[in-house]
Amino acid sequence: MESERLWQLLAGKWLGEATKEELEELDDLLKLLPGEYEKEALLDQFFHQQQEKLEQPGKAEAAWTKHLQRMEKEFPDDFAIPEQDESKTEKKFKSIWLTGWKKWTVAASVLLIATVALLITSTNRTQDLSVKEAKALSNMVTAAKGDRIKSTLPDGTLVWLNGNSRIEYNANFGKEKREITLIGEAFFDVAHNAAVPLVVHAKGINITVKGTAFNVKAYPEDSKIEASLIRGSIELTLKTAPGQKILLHPNEKITVLNDELLPVRRNNASNNNDGDVYRLEELKPEEQSKLIPEISWVQNKLVFNNEKFEDMIPTLEKWYDVKITVNDEELKQQQFSAVFEKETLDQVLYALHFTYNFRYELKDKQVYIYKN
Repeated sequence: MESERLWQLLAGKWLGEATKEELEELDDLLKLLPGEYEKEALLDQFFHQQQEKLEQPGKAEAAWTKHLQRMEKEFPDDFAIPEQDESKTEKKFKSIWLTGWKKWTVAASVLLIATVALLITSTNRTQDLSVKEAKALSNMVTAAKGDRIKSTLPDGTLVWLNGNSRIEYNANFGKEKREITLIGEAFFDVAHNAAVPLVVHAKGINITVKGTAFNVKAYPEDSKIEASLIRGSIELTLKTAPGQKILLHPNEKITVLNDELLPVRRNNASNNNDGDVYRLEELKPEEQSKLIPEISWVQNKLVFNNEKFEDMIPTLEKWYDVKITVNDEELKQQQFSAVFEKETLDQVLYALHFTYNFRYELKDKQVYIYKN
């Protein structure tokens, strides 16, 4: 009986018709039923959120009609209207739901729906709030395998995401801080804000900028990380040596190798030993097209400039969402230069095989390449 009375009082409170005495009775009941107090708080929040939505122009009437239709289906006897009164149907509907115990039926049904929804999604208030807080802390943008997308962040920064990549950035991005975590590959054209630098975290590196354009390639499965600077400047630090800053200038590229295992030391492109942690080199456009391979994907073009076939494979796999197996070590070391835009994978492989004679088989999302 106490529980039933509790919900009757709650209905009166949320409909705005509870008297001062009833509100005091409700408060006393909640003290007697502490297990119901937490649910009441959650449902009270839910109810007022729904009321705010219904107060938006044009939505209240539609929501009311939809609710009446649902309740008529659930309680047909309460909506029974004699045939001779069909001309007064609309008036009867309103009078029925504004008088007597049926008003309690409406409120109780709303409470039941809200209770079920909330209790299914959250076993307790603490857990529910922690999920909301987690969502409020960050935002995510994702590009599926084989896709390339462009997104504008709240501060005006433009981001292009390559296939099978995602970024996550902080809430209130651009106001107090600009923090981005990257998995995969992205090209950033950063909105200038000297007061709030932008920081990109990618595997074992951190990149700090104020307003510039650069590309970062940091797939989890790759053994290296690449950052290519087009405009402005970037400051890069390695996780293994956070106190050491590496500055990049326009048209420079840094490749980080084995960054979690070895001490930091700088090398140029001509000294690329297996033990080197990173190397700096100049970005070189492809000779015929004059396109820079590291950023050509932003224009939906595949560009290879004297690149080893084994290094081309991961790019082709991500671009076409396939798995490529090369059954020849000599072929893996062959170098290719080529530009592709709208070609299918079959057309790409057919074109490449003229440079180095090989045969290939395509089976669904599997590609097998053999030396002739």
